[in-house]
Amino acid sequence: MFLTFGILAIIFWIVNSIVKGVLKILTLPLRFITLGLFSLVLNMLMMYIFEFVVNNYSM
Repeated sequence: MFLTFGILAIIFWIVNSIVKGVLKILTLPLRFITLGLFSLVLNMLMMYIFEFVVNNYSM
C-alpha cells in the first residue's frame, strides 16, 4: 500500500514539475494576456493528466 502511494507521489511530482514547467513556458503569452488567470486552467490540466495516468496505472 505504501509502495503504491510512493509511486503515485512520484508520478504527481513528475507531472507537476516537468510537464507543468514546460506548459508554463509555452503558455506565457496567454498568461500575460489573461493577467495570470490562465494558471488556473493549467492547474486543472495538470490534475486531469495526473488522473489519466493514475487510472491507467495498474499494480
